[in-house]
Amino acid sequence: MKNLVLACLCALAVFTACNSNDDMPTVAVARFQITHASPGTGGLDLGMDGLRINNLPFNYLANTGYLDAYVGQRQFQANVAGTGTTLVDQRIQLAEDHRYTMFVYDTGSRVKGLFVEDVFPAVESGKAHIRFFHFTPDAPAVTIGYVKDGAFTPIFPNRSFETPESGVANQGFTAVDASTYTIEVRRASDDSLVFTRPGVTLTAGKIYTVYAKGLIGSLATPLGAEMVINR
Repeated sequence: MKNLVLACLCALAVFTACNSNDDMPTVAVARFQITHASPGTGGLDLGMDGLRINNLPFNYLANTGYLDAYVGQRQFQANVAGTGTTLVDQRIQLAEDHRYTMFVYDTGSRVKGLFVEDVFPAVESGKAHIRFFHFTPDAPAVTIGYVKDGAFTPIFPNRSFETPESGVANQGFTAVDASTYTIEVRRASDDSLVFTRPGVTLTAGKIYTVYAKGLIGSLATPLGAEMVINR
């Protein structure tokens, strides 16, 4: 999917490599990625400042990876693929050499964008860094953590379905010991297990975003957790 976006990238944001003349001024860019976390929405057409940036539908759970984008105020759009139906039309501010993620999430008429800044923490010996977003609209508040040697350790307690405001508050990364874990999502109200994912390796020096995905009882978009490697 990343290559599909890159096919029209110069219409979006211009890679500095698009300009091979050493006498030309350097273009100031930010790093910007998009994740489709809206269950049941189907493919999307993505745009920036009215210009489409993908040439095939951008499907559920897809992630573009970081792309170069011009700095300043930009207008991000997400439409139902092949239609003029706009789901997200959001003004964003990009600063030079900063990294950002736009999540398209929620369902039906409530689909919205969560725009966060990805501030990478300093590397710590033997540590990975992780953050979590709750994008399951029909799920209660949850606690996410890991099981190691039979013991559950909560990392992100009592997280409710994200609003744009809570998402910004939760955009930071938390250090954890680099290891292989069983990740568990538990209902915050009674600590009952909602979802488990064994064999998740968090590598020292790496930075990860984990988000709750899907809908309860859905076969097409089942409840679960998805991981994006930020670095």
